[in-house]
Amino acid sequence: MSGREAAPNRNLAFFSTQQKSLFTGFFRSIGAVAPIGRVFIVASDDKAVDAAKTAALRATKSEVQATSFSALGFLQVPVSFREIAHRITDWMGLAHDGAILAVDMSWGLQTNSAMANFEKWMVVAEDLAESTGLIMASLYNRRLLIDEQLLVALRGHPAVLTSTGIVANPHALPAALLTRGTLREQVDHWLGAISPELDRTPAQAAFHAAEGADPMWLLRRAAEEPIAAHVDRRERWKIRCFGRLRIYRNDGSQVKDAVCLPAAERRRRSSHRRTRRSVVARIRQHRDGAQPAIPHGTLLAPSLEFGIGRLRRGAARVARRLSLRSDAAAA
Repeated sequence: MSGREAAPNRNLAFFSTQQKSLFTGFFRSIGAVAPIGRVFIVASDDKAVDAAKTAALRATKSEVQATSFSALGFLQVPVSFREIAHRITDWMGLAHDGAILAVDMSWGLQTNSAMANFEKWMVVAEDLAESTGLIMASLYNRRLLIDEQLLVALRGHPAVLTSTGIVANPHALPAALLTRGTLREQVDHWLGAISPELDRTPAQAAFHAAEGADPMWLLRRAAEEPIAAHVDRRERWKIRCFGRLRIYRNDGSQVKDAVCLPAAERRRRSSHRRTRRSVVARIRQHRDGAQPAIPHGTLLAPSLEFGIGRLRRGAARVARRLSLRSDAAAA
């Protein structure tokens, strides 16, 4: 496997259905594809580290090193992928060529911060695979990880390691598009890969209001911008407005003053005007550093001010419908 041939296939995903055989299956599959050089393993805890080292030593006579999630910073709150990348490179040293780094991706379930920022790992994996000679392998247990994380995995790696070899992944997106691109930019990427006639030039990629269904509109940074150095500037906040308003910071902690309305407002919260003003005020209050990611009732807007206006109009429309229904019921 020459360097030129291997370059597109150095950022690998490996899927398993059993945690006990996660590393065993990986080393069996990678050993059938290429000679195994130095091996670096990242596992959950000391017990898992020992089991993974044993599996690696059965597959290769090369040097094997292993460490835990906590040692590399995966369990920090909030999680810092820039810090994780620095610790990985310091741990592995400069001799990357031919080495394998295998990471158990179950760290994404350990903390709320890790779960909320799971897709940012794809930036680190892509950067390590492209800037060094190592084979970067992310190992996924399909029965353990949640569906959203498996979808991120499917979109975040250009190749998948199977028992029959390395297979190109047609669903992969560049890390910049996965973490920063709008939904329409991602669709354009996939369509362009199907046929050149479906590819769109920047001049054709006009603004579409419907693209606001992607909360990433609130950033609108160019997808080609280098992101590894800035990955931690983009703290993702979550605003959930299905039911009572809840706002969560990047580290998963809840903004308490955005949750509990004053007692007077609670008694009168049936008033749509007061509820609407309360929601808008809290969005204004937390807009500095807050990037809403709203799974229910998405803020469809290319800017915060435009989004607040749309939120007001939406609340007014809901109130009018409720009022009409009440009048009809009374009649």
